[in-house]
Amino acid sequence: VTGNTAVYRVNSNGSEDTSFSLLPYRGRVFDAFVSNNGSLFIGGSFTNLGGIGVNNLAKLNADGTINASFNVGTGPNSVVYSIAPQPDDKLVIGGFFTSVNSTYAKGIARLNADGSIDQGFDTGLGVNGGVYSVSVQADSKMTLAGSFSLYNNIARKNLVRIANDGAIDDSVTDQAAGFVRALHDQPDGKK
Repeated sequence: VTGNTAVYRVNSNGSEDTSFSLLPYRGRVFDAFVSNNGSLFIGGSFTNLGGIGVNNLAKLNADGTINASFNVGTGPNSVVYSIAPQPDDKLVIGGFFTSVNSTYAKGIARLNADGSIDQGFDTGLGVNGGVYSVSVQADSKMTLAGSFSLYNNIARKNLVRIANDGAIDDSVTDQAAGFVRALHDQPDGKK
């Protein structure tokens, strides 16, 4: 792999795809996903992509260039560990940030397709730690996993399910004794 790029694409034979031209940068990428139209979303701990100031979250075009139509302003003020798309093209992010584009969002936020904060997603005080993984269900409910003991000042240890509007889903009260770093969906809906 050329340069100091933390994200690159490989061809089906394992060789580097040189048409993917993300300019070199320093930092870490902790999560990524490719949308249906070929755009790549990356989240992590970085402040610059190829000479352009970008804080911890970015949308890239299929060729690796930054997609300027996704504008998160100043972005998350700290690390993003998880990116989860919703069927309506909104994006849920989890991490150890306390704000996104100077709007209070503690550990969890939802963005509209253009990168703006979704004001209809109210997580109140958020989590009192951080979110390592977000899983979005088909009904748009979300499960958050991480290192926290409170969600919106309500006891939920390291695991919480929330509704599409950000309120706690009281039908699930399972908690985890230790930090949860990853969630994976099974075909039967279990995690």
